[in-house]
Order: sequence, then structure tokens, then C-alpha cells
Amino acid sequence: MAANQVPDEILSKILTPLLEYPDTMFCDQSAKPLLDPGFSSSSYLLVCKAWLRVSTPLLYKTVVIRTTAQAEALLAVLTCNRQFGLFIKKLRVEAGFPSAMHTILEFAPNITEIYLTLYIWASDDVRGLCSGLSLLNPRRVIVHDAVADTGVDGEPKKNRQAEQLFNAILELVPQWDKLKIFDFPYLVHEDTYRYRNKTLDARAKALASALAKSPSLETLLVPIGDFFPKYLRPLVNVRTLKSIHFIQSQHFGRLDCYPSYSVDQIRDFVNRVPQLKALVTYTAPQDDDDDDNDEDGGVMDRGEVALSLRKEFYARSLAQLKQLGKMGSMVKDLTVSLPLNDGASNNVPVVIDLGLLTPFTSLTHLTWKTDITSTFSTPPPGLSVLPNLEEFRTDRESPTLLDIMRQQPLEFLREVELTDAVNVPASVAFLQRHGAKLQHLTSTVEILNKVDVFNLCRNLKTLKVTSPSGGFREKARLLPENFIACSIPHSTVSKIHFEYCTIAPWSDSLKPEDRKRLNEGGIKQFFKKLKPESFPVLKEIQMDEIEWPTSEQEARRDQWMPLSDLLHHKGIKIIDSEGVGGPTGVRAMILPRIRRKPHAIL
Repeated sequence: MAANQVPDEILSKILTPLLEYPDTMFCDQSAKPLLDPGFSSSSYLLVCKAWLRVSTPLLYKTVVIRTTAQAEALLAVLTCNRQFGLFIKKLRVEAGFPSAMHTILEFAPNITEIYLTLYIWASDDVRGLCSGLSLLNPRRVIVHDAVADTGVDGEPKKNRQAEQLFNAILELVPQWDKLKIFDFPYLVHEDTYRYRNKTLDARAKALASALAKSPSLETLLVPIGDFFPKYLRPLVNVRTLKSIHFIQSQHFGRLDCYPSYSVDQIRDFVNRVPQLKALVTYTAPQDDDDDDNDEDGGVMDRGEVALSLRKEFYARSLAQLKQLGKMGSMVKDLTVSLPLNDGASNNVPVVIDLGLLTPFTSLTHLTWKTDITSTFSTPPPGLSVLPNLEEFRTDRESPTLLDIMRQQPLEFLREVELTDAVNVPASVAFLQRHGAKLQHLTSTVEILNKVDVFNLCRNLKTLKVTSPSGGFREKARLLPENFIACSIPHSTVSKIHFEYCTIAPWSDSLKPEDRKRLNEGGIKQFFKKLKPESFPVLKEIQMDEIEWPTSEQEARRDQWMPLSDLLHHKGIKIIDSEGVGGPTGVRAMILPRIRRKPHAIL
């Protein structure tokens, strides 16, 4: 059936899941990268005229504005066709946008839900936004502010623009007679809480006072804090109020550790005040009721049948490893983690009988982690262990296991992880013996400084570069600038992942702006030496240091975007630690526009 023969009602049912912007994303207060080069939902409008007719109201139902370019684009659309403004029901505004916001709000009188942020920069101008808000009468209002004690957005903005917008909200809340739901942005703490922020406290009290004057408020959503605050108590006198609902938010990390305790503190007080007890509700914390611990095993008295059904096996002592050997031919995935007290005394190395490994003839995955100082017994001539091993991981200093592995054929070995405190000379010798087999390698900088990994591992598909953890990072060596200046083209590697402190130094003592400048400058020089012809199938580079800009102001001075453009011209996509890619081409050189058509995000 042709699209123009399908009734609009059915087309709307089909297209709504594709164009609908989830409410969880609309009210999400976590920091999101400004750049989103993903698929644009507005593409559905281009399929045919029938889809254009049905999709347009769905596309404009929810609008998110994050940059001046987006605000100007929406203003241009609404100026040309004011009917589009009537479709807007939900609006999220993340800055001031002085030249556009008043007119946009004037052309969108049907807005019922609005998201406002007080994380406003001094360079913003909120006059248009403030004057335009008076034209609305929303049903739901979400206000976002910084949460200084948990690291969400850092300290609150204390500039004139933020105060102007906050005062406008205080003035309008009592006037909005259709307001039913209000998302309160502030955590509540006891007066003795040492991380209290005076600016946030003052705003919380002022906002609660304004809400107490609301003629229509029914539901107040409040993030769970330490106790029930005094400034919320007058809300019991709001005639229309039906619920003060405390919610647990993923962004308030400090409280996530003890959500039940926080709820109990609030409940103890509320139960003593009948008016509050009738109003206050809670989002119950999600308790982990999974009694099964996938790593609880070791070797328990479960019998051979139970053992044979397990996919992964764990040995936390030499005794458990020996007992597991009785079922060795059935074990394919084994993790050995030996504690400090397992036979060690006075720093005397524990001698591990190599015979403990010989029963594991079917083993394909071995992870070896031991906190004890150990060595393996001398293997007899011709000894063969782990003949089917495919993956091997270790992060400990003991070189003897690597030496023994080096002497084995390991014909099926494809993936190796040598991390943290692994012995460097033994690791280098191991790679020289087995590197040609590997398809996936994770290795420390110290090891890679000793081997020509791209010429040694000719079948490598992915490489992950790590640095020591904890305080060792300050003394860690970096990769040389010519690390990716491969002399012989490598025809198989498709992805390289650089963890923190592998290209640029760990400089935790520096000021943030100095550290940012140091890291980005060194990193850009590093990648200038990358020649596409040396890595013909390399398509992706992951760098944990990358922090994409989350605001228009950050984007103007961001140095990661030029790096993204540099690699784009080499045919390579660069992503951050979360797998989010940056802008490419022209968008990397100008202030980015997330989407040109106004949908959930323009």
C-alpha cells in the first residue's frame, strides 16, 4: 500500500516511536556532550509528503535548544510558519539566547512543560527568556541547578544572568495558575552538613517560599537528601498540594551509597507531623536482592555436576586451584586470585607447583591475579600446559608464569592483557615469542616502549594502551611521539585505545586549565605523526582524556574538536571514554549545530 493511502492515524502510530523524545531524556540533568553527530529524526520528514504532514507535529512536540545556532534556526522556522509553534508542547532551554527566546515563546503558546537551567554563563543574556516566560502558563516546570557537593556541574553560577533568571522564576511561580508539577532542583541537608553551599541554600529557601504561594501546585518532586528541610514545611498550607515526592537520583552519587538511610531520616520526621505524613511519598531505593555472587565460587562442595554447569571458575587459594584440577578437562574459563596470606611469610616467595596447571587441558581463558610474591617450580623438559589457551590476562609482577607461557606453543592464543604491575622484561620476551599470533592486545606503556608492537604483532586488530593505576601514574613513562609513525604499513589494526596518562602526562597538581592545555597540545602533536597509509584499516581511536564540550561557551574554546577534525581528514573517528564521537568536517571548525531541524534537539 502506498504511503498516501495509509490513514494519517495509522501513520502517526507508526512514526510516533521514531520521533518521540523520551521524557527521561527531557528531564535528565546529567552533563551531556554538546556534539551529537548521530541520526537526525527530521530525516523521516523527507520520505514523502504524507510522512511530512504527519511527522511535523510529532517532530515539534518536544524541542531542546542548546546553542545560539539552534535558537536562531527555530526562530527562522517559526517566523516563516507560525503554525509550527502551535505544535510545541515541551521546551528545554539550556542558555539565554537573547535575540530569539522571547519571540520563540510568543510563537509557542501551547507549551505545557518547560525545562530551565540556572547553570547560566555570565556571557549569556536571559532578558528575552525572562520576558517570554511571562507569556506561558505551564503545567510542569523542571529547574536545574548545580549540585556543588556531588560534583554535578560543580559550583553554582553566581553571575547576574543566573540571578535574573532565578528571580523571574520566583516571580512567575505564584502567577502560573495551571502549574501542577514542579521539579525542585536542590538536595536537602542538615544544618551541620560540612559541604553546604550558601548560594544553593539561599536559592532553595527562596524557591520553596515561592512554591508555597502557588495557587495550583499538586506535586513537588524533591531529590532525597539527609532530612526533611524546614523551608518545605510551609507547603503543607498549599490548598491544592497532593504530594511531596522524594526521588532518588542517579546524579547524586554521595547519597546513592545510603539511600535507605536517607529515606529513614526523612520518614522519622514526617511521621511525627500528620499533615506531612499525608503528603510525603518516596521512590523506594532499589535494593540488590541478588544473593548469587558470580565470583563466590572458588571450589565449593557442589559436586561434579554443579561444577560442570559453571561457565566461569574462580580459585582464591592454591588449595582451591588444586581441587579444581580434578575437573580440569571441563574448565574453559578460569580466574586465579591468590591473597597475601596464601602460604606467604616474611616476603619469601611461594613456590607454585606447575603441575597445578597441567590438568586444565580444555582451558581457553586464563586470568592470573595474585597478591603474593610467587614463583613457579622448574618445569620438566617437554612439559606442555594450557594447549588450547586463547586468552590470557595478568597484572602481577611474578615473571615466572610469563616465562613458562613463553616456552609453550600456545598455537590458539589470540588475546593478551598485560597490565598494571606486570613484569616488563618477561612481558617483552613473551610478546617477542607470541606477538605474531595476537589479534587483541592490552599492554602498559612501559612494555610498548620496549617493543615495536606494530611490526611485531602483524595480525593485531585492536590495541589498548594502559598506564599504572593510583599514585604510580605521576612517575609513569609516556609513549614516544613517533609511536604511531609505523615504518611498515599495518594492514589489520582497526582500533587503538589510549587510556589516561599514556600520551600526555599525569599532572594532577596543575590547575585544570593548565593541565587541559598541556594535555591537548601534546596529544595533537602526537597524532600529527599518524599517516593514513601506515594504517589503512584503522577506523577508530579511543582516548579517555577527551571531554567533549557540554555548553556553547565551552565549545568556542574547545581544543578537542580540532583534533577530531584532524583525524577525520585521515579517515579516523575519535571517541571519548564512553564511546561518544566528536564532530567531523566543517562542524569541527565552527560552533556546532546538533541538529538543523527542531525535534527533541534541533
